[in-house]
Amino acid sequence: MTKYLSSLLFIALLCPVFSCNKENDEHLPPVRMEQVMFDISIAESYSTKSRDNTNFGGVKNMDSLAEYYKDILAHHKITPDQFRQSLTWYKNHPDDMDSLYTHLTLRADQINAEESRKKKAAAPAVPPAVQTQTIAPSPSGTIKPQSGPAVKI
Repeated sequence: MTKYLSSLLFIALLCPVFSCNKENDEHLPPVRMEQVMFDISIAESYSTKSRDNTNFGGVKNMDSLAEYYKDILAHHKITPDQFRQSLTWYKNHPDDMDSLYTHLTLRADQINAEESRKKKAAAPAVPPAVQTQTIAPSPSGTIKPQSGPAVKI
């Protein structure tokens, strides 16, 4: 019986030692963390661009940003502690963090390219004659468009 108790006591004493050395591995998986980080980066960008009575463009509105963070975390159904813990984990694993930021950058580039294509498609077409016509003065004091009749000034 004492041998059983001493073995149990030994195991009970070793458990905290091993649990202290074990790294907390609870973190959001990369895909989910990327989604949260992407939404946060959009919120920070929006906060920087928005203007109100106290903030001008280029300055983050921290009050609005705090609300955005709460909404983003609620949307993704995670707590602030879960996010902080995950962010700390990724900071301690730089290769994983680098991979996360690489995916975020690619995603942002794809969205920017898509927005540029939409803007170009929606832009009104300018007539070709207006785009290419240049005016060159002549020695006689007339201005002659490269295409068309001379105009006297």
